[in-house]
Amino acid sequence: MNILLRTTYPSSELYKAIDVFTSKELPKRPDYVKEVASFTHSTAAGYEVFFIFEVPDARISEYLKAQTERSAHMQTRIAHFNIEVHVGMSVPDAIQAVASQRPR
Repeated sequence: MNILLRTTYPSSELYKAIDVFTSKELPKRPDYVKEVASFTHSTAAGYEVFFIFEVPDARISEYLKAQTERSAHMQTRIAHFNIEVHVGMSVPDAIQAVASQRPR
């Protein structure tokens, strides 16, 4: 399964975010999670960061618990830090999954 993680925070929290992201206290991302890509950019409201991860289907629930710990750690230390976790699949996998349901 693929995971899209989106975070946003205001510019005033940039250095706090760097401190939290690089802290030894931040719960570690599980070893079975593979980072496929990351992207960050600035906006008028602050910063926006995207990550794409691959997580084995059988470990999605386990990943969500681990990500909840990481999210709570960051959200309680960075003011106005928002995080969204989206579970999905690649476009080819999605097409294959719905192909049999196509109206005839």
